Amino acid sequence: MFENENIIELFERKISIVEKIKLLKIIIKSEKNIDIDFENTIIFFDEVQESEEIISSLKYFNESEVPYKIICAGGLLGVKLKRMVKSFPVGKVDMLTMNPMDFEEFLMATTRERYYRNIKRTL
Repeated sequence: MFENENIIELFERKISIVEKIKLLKIIIKSEKNIDIDFENTIIFFDEVQESEEIISSLKYFNESEVPYKIICAGGLLGVKLKRMVKSFPVGKVDMLTMNPMDFEEFLMATTRERYYRNIKRTL
């Protein structure tokens, strides 16, 4: 579940993406005391399957004049997408299926193979 229910409620409102971003800034400022410049920040929605409104809004983020950078993740996202009532922003979203990695796989994937080889050598 989302850490803050206000964010889900915000995206359920029938207002523009610009207004949603302004209100999101206010929520973050009031709760975390952080002032965010969304044009230079990656917006990360975890457990995005909790809100069809956020998933549907991805199209409007994409069409905005502001180059928002958004990443969404959700353990049950595939299940939710099959059951969605609202429209999914086809052509506006790049889907990537990721699987868990162990530490060795992480080192190899991040071009730090020499660390991996050193670990193997010492074992």
